Amino acid sequence: MRKVMGLGIAAVLVIAIVFAVGQNNNEGTSEVPVSTLARAVKNIAGGEVAQVGAVPFQVSLLSAQPDSITSNPNDSSKWVLGQCGGSLIAKQWVLTADHCVLRNNAGAIETRYVWIGIGNNNFNDSFVNPYLFRVSEAYPARVGDVGLDLMLLKLSQAVTYSANVQPVALPVALDPNIWPVKDAIATLSGWGKQLDGTTSPVLRKVNTEVGDSPNDLACRDSAGNARFTDFYDSAKDVCVKGGIRDNVLAGACPGDSGGPMTVTVDGVPVLAGAASVALGVRKENGEVNFCTGYLPVLYARVPSNIGWIVPAAVTNIAITAASGGVQISWGSPVATPALPVTDYVVQLREVGVAEFGEVNDGVSVNQSVLISGVDPTKTYEARIAGVNAVNAADTQQRLFSPVVRFTGSGVVVTTTTSTTTSTTTSTTSTTTTTTTTTTTTTTTTTTTTVPTTSTTATTSTPASSPTSTVVVESPRVNPFISGAQNGEKDIVPTLTSVPQPTASSLPQTNAVSTAAGQTLGFIATAQVAGVATPKGSVVSVRVARASSKICSVKKSSLVLKKAGQCRMTVLVKAGKAKAKATSATLTVK
Repeated sequence: MRKVMGLGIAAVLVIAIVFAVGQNNNEGTSEVPVSTLARAVKNIAGGEVAQVGAVPFQVSLLSAQPDSITSNPNDSSKWVLGQCGGSLIAKQWVLTADHCVLRNNAGAIETRYVWIGIGNNNFNDSFVNPYLFRVSEAYPARVGDVGLDLMLLKLSQAVTYSANVQPVALPVALDPNIWPVKDAIATLSGWGKQLDGTTSPVLRKVNTEVGDSPNDLACRDSAGNARFTDFYDSAKDVCVKGGIRDNVLAGACPGDSGGPMTVTVDGVPVLAGAASVALGVRKENGEVNFCTGYLPVLYARVPSNIGWIVPAAVTNIAITAASGGVQISWGSPVATPALPVTDYVVQLREVGVAEFGEVNDGVSVNQSVLISGVDPTKTYEARIAGVNAVNAADTQQRLFSPVVRFTGSGVVVTTTTSTTTSTTTSTTSTTTTTTTTTTTTTTTTTTTTVPTTSTTATTSTPASSPTSTVVVESPRVNPFISGAQNGEKDIVPTLTSVPQPTASSLPQTNAVSTAAGQTLGFIATAQVAGVATPKGSVVSVRVARASSKICSVKKSSLVLKKAGQCRMTVLVKAGKAKAKATSATLTVK
């Protein structure tokens, strides 16, 4: 093996998926010597303590290996546990790393052994009520260690948004072919190990920099050295440089797995990845340090795979004249999401109007809608988004199609915007260091006729850099299992103290919340306000200036900011009649 010089110790670099830290008192079943591992509750490298609410989308995650519990129900010292983080992306959905959830001996996921803590920056305290949430469903992005290191977890009940509990924005309006850009400031957070080896249950966050651009062939550290050249794949990974930032070494460490990497866009943190893979240094005594701060880490890439989380942009939008109006039809999204499409949202506006209205076509997977009452002498714009269980209630997480411009007589004029969506299928060997990824990129283009799509398929195999000092061993695909420390098992909820979810305890999907922090679509707003919206009508909302601190319109949705009276006007245009304006007041709780 090649030695790495200038580190102060003779060492070799190894790759391991090691952010998830587990605990097990039975040393005979540990996968690695206890001496190479630190305690189960750790802090991120560098940075600062994240106060409550500073990272409102950060969740804590604890997963148990099911067979270790069923075989030893009365001896928690033999339970095999893994600590991770995750990101709240919707009222009932968490995104984490696939390797964070421990499977049973048969390789299956048992959600009753997964615990989520939300709204508390203390790892220990987050696993008690009211912060504790159970998981009812799990959707892995890989099967048999093949695929992306991402997993969607459905909570058994929906969270209530507050100042300390908010979803992180998904990159639904960003081009995955260019975002996030190299050298952009990225914020990492988690309860992982600190550089000095000390431990604390308090959440920390740190700023570092993106070390690659989409389609790069190597992940580079802060000095520009190529790392991860054989294992890295920019279609499924985001590279974080490591190195000195704000006068401290910055990076993610064991215990941070699944946690968020965000890049700020227009002042809003947007999710770019979930902590996945680390480079470590093996000392001559055999110990491995995966918390160096100066070596890069990989995060499972979210932008290129957004179509797996929420429905991607629809294809083949067509506009035709029809009796009574204009018919809009479209094809399926360019990628298949983990949760199927349950509805499509069609939004419409007259050219020159800032906000879109929402077409009430009912809840349907039909890929066509008749818009009645349009004026043949005017020009309109429409866009379409798919809806699934993830973004049904969280309207800001919807990925809209390119805007199509057409006349009220059904003639396409032009399209003002274009979007690109990529879908990725990854294959990772668990015994070798090669990764092969096939990326299909579908770019929607538009002309003066009906929008068409063109598809280009490419296969990318990252080449090894001849200047790399990395000696790659077979990557681990399971989280480390460590020996338990005194008192650490106290953070684990016992099976008797955590109620199992039942059908009666699950939230009603048709209930619309008007609590502060919620976002409502225009049709849902009208329904809550008691305003009729005939099928085929176009609904829009205007907020009274006096209520602007209570509620506001943003991205064709009503945002409920704080408790109070939200006074607004609901406009409903049905058929050829003029839009009907109804004054309404909604009580925000």
